[in-house]
Formats: sequence, structure tokens, C-alpha cells
Amino acid sequence: MSRSDRPRVRTTEDVPGRVGVIEKHSSRTRGGPAAEEENQALRRSGKRKVKIMGIFSGIKDAQVSSGGVYFVPGLYPVVEVEACKMIFTRKNEELFVAECKIIESEMPERGPGTHASFTANITRHDAALGNIKGFMVAGFNCSADEITDDVAEEVVSERQPLAGVRLRLEAVNVGTRAGGDFTKHIWSQVGDTTRAPVNEKLGTPPAAPPAPAQTSAVRGGVSLPGRGARK
Repeated sequence: MSRSDRPRVRTTEDVPGRVGVIEKHSSRTRGGPAAEEENQALRRSGKRKVKIMGIFSGIKDAQVSSGGVYFVPGLYPVVEVEACKMIFTRKNEELFVAECKIIESEMPERGPGTHASFTANITRHDAALGNIKGFMVAGFNCSADEITDDVAEEVVSERQPLAGVRLRLEAVNVGTRAGGDFTKHIWSQVGDTTRAPVNEKLGTPPAAPPAPAQTSAVRGGVSLPGRGARK
């Protein structure tokens, strides 16, 4: 097959603003033997091009790293919650992540405008659920017994009920049994501290109260409605 008969292959020359870079290691060239053959032909021709079709193969299923910026120990008078989510790591661990924007800070390392995350590893740490609950209690400004499984699941849903809420955060180092340090996050409300039931903030109806128990008395083989009722 002559060079003119070969199907045209898209290169960086077809992409405005891209600078062609020849693939140095043929074993790493993506796209299979046909792609490598094309790149070799480009090298022989002396043209500074590289085949880009297939370079991003598999990007659709790739996972974004959960690494991020964390709160260093110190006081943050105002922190705004941006999103709450669950992340499943490559080690199959479950992480709760609250992504925040620092509005006011007393820590030079994490100044205003910095984005930082509160992360709790549910799989690895027994105290994770309690720490997450403390965050949600502050976020909803409610009592601890109002944070149920359903409420927690709603927090990480697409509705994002805590997005935009501003909180005060004090991060302190606590010694662990293993001799290391663990950063404890102490959350509290700022601004309007008026309490309201969680269901009102979520826009869901309150749970229906349980129906009163019905009792009956049996006398002489006859079931009588109500306690001690007679006919």
C-alpha cells in the first residue's frame, strides 16, 4: 500500500494550539500496531507529528483521585460548605467528604478563598460516623437524635441540602493510641442559630406518629373493645 493510499490519521497538526511531540517509546504507543506503524512513518518523514487518536482510551471509566487539601489544626471562624459526597477508593474504602471554601481563617497556610475538605474514613475508623454526625448536627443546627440514616443519605444526595451553609470550625490535633496525631473537627453554627426541625429544612413531611395501641379484654369468651369495656 502506497503512502497516498493509507487512510488519513488525525495528528496534533489537526488540533489548533497543540504542539506535536514524537512518542519516544514504541512499546507505550496507544492505539495498537497500526498506530505505531503510523508514528514510525511520521518519524521517517521527519515531520514533528504524533498520532493522538486513542491516547485517551479508557478515560471515561477512569477515577479521579480523592486527594485534596485538608484543614490544618487551627481556627476557621467561617467556612462555607460547597458539597457533601461519598467516595469509594481503589482499596474499596468508603469516605465521607465535605468540600468547603474557607471564608475566614486564622491560619496563614489556609487563608480565605482556599478550598479544603473534611474527610472521614467510614471503613477504617470507628469514630468516623460520630464525627460525620457532629458535622451534620452543626449543619442543620439540630439535635443529635434528628440525624438518621435517611437524613445522612439525603446530605450526600443530588439535592445537597447543606450546600451554602456557613459554619465555624476548630481543628485540633488529638493523640492516637498508636502514637500519631488525628485532626478532630469541631463544627458549630455561625450567624442565625434558630433551630428548626430537620424535616422542615429538607422539605420533607415529618414522620407520622405511631397509632395508639388498641387493647381488648376477654371475658367469658367474648372479646370486648377497649380496656374493661362492657356491652
